Amino acid sequence: MRKVLTLLGLSLVAVSGLEAQSKNPSLAGTWKYDAARTKEAEAKPISDAASSRDESGMRRSNPSSRARGSGGGGAGSSGGGMGGGGAGSAGGAEPAGGGAGRMQGPLGMYARPLPELIIEQTDTTVSISDVRGTPRVYRTDGKKQTEPLLGSDTLEVTAKWKDGKLTTERKLGSYGTIRETYRVDPEAHELIIDVKLTGGQGGSAIELRRIYVAPTGGF
Repeated sequence: MRKVLTLLGLSLVAVSGLEAQSKNPSLAGTWKYDAARTKEAEAKPISDAASSRDESGMRRSNPSSRARGSGGGGAGSSGGGMGGGGAGSAGGAEPAGGGAGRMQGPLGMYARPLPELIIEQTDTTVSISDVRGTPRVYRTDGKKQTEPLLGSDTLEVTAKWKDGKLTTERKLGSYGTIRETYRVDPEAHELIIDVKLTGGQGGSAIELRRIYVAPTGGF
């Protein structure tokens, strides 16, 4: 009898987990970067960490908030670019100056928004492709995935849904960490991506907000 009750309890937990996954909002579609809406959105707070803007319009954490805003060791994620630095270099929709221009290595690529994102989604995965069709598939169970990078570095990737938002984190070995949080505004038909780059030459974190609009498929 006890075994039956245990199995029943496990089944209910599994069903509850599947129901929670199925309730996640859909990010699926082909999303176009909107520079004008992004500029407007940049005027709104990204986080409660003290921050200031450089000449590129990006938010750079103040030194006093570094312990809060630039933790350097999360696992890594997607969205601005794919892989260990591939699709992120696929030509940003607008040139990045100021802080973006000073970012070195792969992080400099991720400081530039891609002109288009193609997203496919299941209950357990999200696939994000760049304009060239290069996909990165994220398991959304929060478990860490690892891939080898050049040299002795390792790419660490995690992704997880929480409160209707998908957060992906990607740690590019010694180069730094990219965290991206995806959410949909169904009324405005916007995909909003909050990006946090930690590491690079400056050492402090850079926070950006990007707006993508009007998916041609899904939603």
